[in-house]
Amino acid sequence: MRSEVYRNTIPQKFNDLAPLKMVNADLAMFQAYHGIITKLEFQIEDCMEVQDPVSYSIINSVRDGPRIHPLAYDSLRD
Repeated sequence: MRSEVYRNTIPQKFNDLAPLKMVNADLAMFQAYHGIITKLEFQIEDCMEVQDPVSYSIINSVRDGPRIHPLAYDSLRD
């Protein structure tokens, strides 16, 4: 969902009006929160890099793996 080009193709896949309205509402909400979520992701990474550099480096060693969820879980665990 990070790709705006891909997000713009999603509504084209729905012919029925009711699901299309829900999809458009979800996409509008995603767009509204995208900037906030992106800033939050960077803040979590910055905090984790300082608080637990070993775990941070291990998570970053996984190529194309999820980054934010493991970092958030690890920081909440403490």
